[in-house]
Amino acid sequence: MASGTDIRTAELREPVDVATYLFTRLKQIGIDSIHGLPGDFNLVALDYLEGLGLKWVGNCNELNAGYAADGYARVKGISAVITTFGVGELSLPNAIAGA
Repeated sequence: MASGTDIRTAELREPVDVATYLFTRLKQIGIDSIHGLPGDFNLVALDYLEGLGLKWVGNCNELNAGYAADGYARVKGISAVITTFGVGELSLPNAIAGA
């Protein structure tokens, strides 16, 4: 590296948080509500939802979140689920497979 300039960020006017970018894009493609389960590893990301115009739909467990997101997708055409790390993650694919 001849120069100390990081070419990945050199042309950015203002840095963008990953959560801001992701939730903005979800809003742009038509998602108004995010389903899921809050937990240790996603609480900071969930703080961004309200400011970006998204509604949080909390669920009791990952399986319920998956089925709720499936129902939402059948009405709106697309949905999103946020969960945290844990054994319940293995339940979410069951809802997706059952859809």
